[in-house]
Amino acid sequence: MYSTFGLLLAGAAFAAAADGAIKADGSNFTLTGDGVSYLFHVDPTSRDLVSDHYGGPATDFTPPAAVSNNGWSDGLTNTRREFPDVGRSDYRLPAIHIKHADGDTVSAFIYQSHEVTAGKPALPGLPATYGGEDDVSTLSVRMYDNYSDVEAVLLYSIFPKYNAVVRSFRINNNGTSNISIERAASFSIDLPNLDLNMIELQGDWAHEMNRVIRPVQYGETGFRSTEGYSSHLHNPFMALISPTTTESSGEAWGFNLVYSGSFAATTERFSNGFIRVLLGLNSLHASIPVPPGGNFQAPEVVSVYSSEGLGGMSRSYHDLYRNHLSRSNHTFETRPVLLNSWEGLGFEINQTSLDSLAKQTADLGIQLFVNDDGWFGQAPYARINDTAGLGDWTPNPDHFPNGLGPYVADVDGFTVANSSQKLQFGIVSTLVVERSGQGYMLICNPSTVVG
Repeated sequence: MYSTFGLLLAGAAFAAAADGAIKADGSNFTLTGDGVSYLFHVDPTSRDLVSDHYGGPATDFTPPAAVSNNGWSDGLTNTRREFPDVGRSDYRLPAIHIKHADGDTVSAFIYQSHEVTAGKPALPGLPATYGGEDDVSTLSVRMYDNYSDVEAVLLYSIFPKYNAVVRSFRINNNGTSNISIERAASFSIDLPNLDLNMIELQGDWAHEMNRVIRPVQYGETGFRSTEGYSSHLHNPFMALISPTTTESSGEAWGFNLVYSGSFAATTERFSNGFIRVLLGLNSLHASIPVPPGGNFQAPEVVSVYSSEGLGGMSRSYHDLYRNHLSRSNHTFETRPVLLNSWEGLGFEINQTSLDSLAKQTADLGIQLFVNDDGWFGQAPYARINDTAGLGDWTPNPDHFPNGLGPYVADVDGFTVANSSQKLQFGIVSTLVVERSGQGYMLICNPSTVVG
């Protein structure tokens, strides 16, 4: 059953092509997918953007449910906001926090204009989903702070086939003074007073992606990475689910930041029960300067809604990312069967032992041989255990006195049993790895290509 969220819902799911998936008239905004609707409107008095619904298909606007004002809080705190800024009677965490040259941190973004386009613009310098005019539509909403001459352009893209709403924003400094971005949550939405659980994927090396489920309680619930990258400890993903949601039934909202740096994922339930969802950069690593005439582009968050449980959400993410995020030439290739040198040799490797293992790999009909850890570094920092040599991508001369070239040539010469196919070769590195012909190339530095 679809969540009501104070709206009149469609009696049945309906399909929506990218063309016509967005309706906007300057007052009301509707993004519609095969099984999702995302609705918000412009408050006629404050000119703020107000969240109305994110969930199952909805066909009409109705006024949001009234909030009791029995407590002390009033004003914007009792409004479900799309792009919450700092100050102005909203005491919850903001999506955007800007520090001005005089130390002021209050912003007052109000609606200015909007534009609907077919397709989806690229985000300069950032990874992002992509698609043609038949795949995705984009709504750009321009907000302006008349006091500081700072503009915020909110980007909403919908992939109807995948029930996915993608959000990011850009800050344009049209003023005459420097500003600093102190907090930037690419996706922010205020949900009504619902009983929800949060799912995060926590772990460490060798035991990654452990599912942790906890209730969204009053105050803040969340997690973050401060390492400069997302890491094994926390994945830049969270999901909200109803307590009765299973793999195959019930509501689920997924949120995934397409960014590998430090991040923060937070839900905040306020005294009125509203739940604010924030996912974006970690404010501890923010303080991003934007000079006059400059701009800041936030990375995007891909959100997926499912009424078919966690399984439906997962399938939407997988299908969307295969078709509209991955740009690899190998995305749709059948993966070769492989043998990894670590399983048999660990750090005990040299050209002789690896040649022997690679030959056995080919004789067994395995298609790909991967040289794992331990091939690089020089004494006294050679990578002979987990405590040394990481980052020194020079072949260890004690293991490979003639470099990697002769060894790779040997491996490339082995024929996979019961076929005419040559054994493919892969090597573990944090550097760029590309497939070339029958094997792989490891780009060790700009002037040296091995393999």
